[in-house]
Amino acid sequence: MLVYVVKDCLVKALQLVLRAVSANSPYPILTGISIQALPEELIITGSSSSMSIQYKIHQGDRGVTVRRSGAIVVPARYFYDIIRRCTDEWIGLEILEGLKLTITSGKSHISLCGMDASEFPPIRGAKGSAFLTSFSIPAELLSESVRQVFPSVSTSESRPVLSGIYFEWGDKGLHLTATDGVRLASRIIQHEHQGCEGFSAIVPGKNAAEAAKLLQDADSAATIGISSNQICFSAQNLLIQSALIEGAYPVVQSIIPKRYLSEAITETAAFLHAVERAAVLAGEGILQLSTAGKALFLLSKTAEIGDVRDEVSLTDRSGENFALALNSGFLLDILRSMKSMFVILRYTGSWSPLIIQPSDAIESAIYLLSPIRTASH
Repeated sequence: MLVYVVKDCLVKALQLVLRAVSANSPYPILTGISIQALPEELIITGSSSSMSIQYKIHQGDRGVTVRRSGAIVVPARYFYDIIRRCTDEWIGLEILEGLKLTITSGKSHISLCGMDASEFPPIRGAKGSAFLTSFSIPAELLSESVRQVFPSVSTSESRPVLSGIYFEWGDKGLHLTATDGVRLASRIIQHEHQGCEGFSAIVPGKNAAEAAKLLQDADSAATIGISSNQICFSAQNLLIQSALIEGAYPVVQSIIPKRYLSEAITETAAFLHAVERAAVLAGEGILQLSTAGKALFLLSKTAEIGDVRDEVSLTDRSGENFALALNSGFLLDILRSMKSMFVILRYTGSWSPLIIQPSDAIESAIYLLSPIRTASH
């Protein structure tokens, strides 16, 4: 292998793929980064036991010149630290003998012992024949939707399926769902795609969130490929592959209340700022909400420290007044994920979940947040 690559291009690739690499992996090969030179491109890949991230530097983009093909796996952290300290615009990478990579930058010559690339886990493109189905949606929209539902993913290992985001493709588009038993978030990405078969898959929440971060700046469509045990996201030069969680996801759509006793609408920003203030003194995270007329009242307190009493104007309200206690942190997660100017609160009963929705129909998300039992509620 002999390639010459622009330093900035290589540093960018390494920063992306390193997000999948764990220095504490029990498998030595997974502590490294795969470098593969093909006639027209340089492929950089990092992997863990459940996720792989790959970035391609194309020769046509003038970021790399491939003189001789080849592949090697090198220690991830050492390689990255060396590359980012190089000062020349171009860096040479060459395998001279055995499993040793020579790095050349100006008058600097560094050798790194590597590992056999054939032992590195393979990664396949999102349009490969191994996938049962594949389709494309705007990368920015996918990223936004994952970020909206991710906070509701369970952090407990007692029910592994709840630690993932449920992806379901149906007639209305791609439906994302997450729940931890206390809160639920659901988002539909309305998108038609001819020839795409229906599917469902449980994607590890952390992997889906990582993919969302990496795809958020992509100005193109993201292609999603699904197989029996893997999901793949790709956009431009970037590809993320994740294992799936086995098991059956609970049927949660049936628990979303169809009727409500009252509805209140307020400005999202004003409500968010009020909750942020109240959360400072929300002992055990408990925030009390109540309505009266066209006002929404917030109350939080911490014993022997103080309390917060705040008020937010309602732009509209119908039905009976209500009072309930919620987890302030969970409510903040929901409000921070919204782009809509107004938020709708639907009260369904003292011990039933509060329905929270953005008023903008385009942002087709719905959240359920179960109330907390307190002495006063």
